[in-house]
Amino acid sequence: MSTKRFAVLLACLRFDTHEERMLRVKIDPAAAISHIFEKFNQNSQSTYSLGANVTVDEILVGFRGRYKFKMYLPSKPVKYGLKIQCLVDARTHYIYNTYIYCGKGTDSLKDVTDEEKRFSIPTQAVIRLCKPIFGSNRNITADNWYSSIELIDSLFKNKLTYVGTMKKKQSGNTQEKLYGFTTNKTLILRVPKKNKAVVMISSMHHCIQDDNGLPEINAYYNYTKSGVDAVDEKCSKYCCSRRRQRWPMALFYRFGYVFNKCIYHPSVLCQRKSARQNRFFKIISQTTI
Repeated sequence: MSTKRFAVLLACLRFDTHEERMLRVKIDPAAAISHIFEKFNQNSQSTYSLGANVTVDEILVGFRGRYKFKMYLPSKPVKYGLKIQCLVDARTHYIYNTYIYCGKGTDSLKDVTDEEKRFSIPTQAVIRLCKPIFGSNRNITADNWYSSIELIDSLFKNKLTYVGTMKKKQSGNTQEKLYGFTTNKTLILRVPKKNKAVVMISSMHHCIQDDNGLPEINAYYNYTKSGVDAVDEKCSKYCCSRRRQRWPMALFYRFGYVFNKCIYHPSVLCQRKSARQNRFFKIISQTTI
């Protein structure tokens, strides 16, 4: 294929039909590429079984073009771009569920009931992502933007536990540790440094045991919190990004939700498949003996 032919194909590449987009965009602002995301989520959920721990976090796909739902996140390296909410396996970093944040009120466009729409926006985001794993007794790990009492109670009703940090203003508290307990929640306040308080909350842990100087909740959070960050790092290292002027192409190129994930995911599936084959051959050999 010549370079000119390749450039023409890229310029003509679309992910939906122009006739239907004007109708769909009224309901779904990300209609230009949302169909691809839905198909990918269906395939991811049908071909993989998550481990005991999953992570919920956000990823920012850098793009400075014109579109209505541009986000500014000063903590991210790229600052401006498209915000993606993700649920991934904490051990293998497999992306199990995801959606594009398209502005205020779009977190509850799908898979959220009228009762759940009364919750805060971060709570709605976690509930929408965790719907496929309700009732599975898995643990959710997230940072302080998502954590709240209403979220923990809602997940607990659906047989899911939660571990995360909570927001707290800096104070002059000189105590190193404070603990609080209820029937299904445990809260820890630590001050590792002067004027720096860390609040941890969990519905999974019901006892306090130090592990190398850290409470069990803190050690568990550190072990399971980096699932989405690892995915973002992999997509940055193995990126196929090119110059683009349309935000759907920014998703297609830069982040790799349609391309890079299809490269990374089969490697995880092959590892799981080889592990199942080894267990199968071991059982067969034992039976033969």
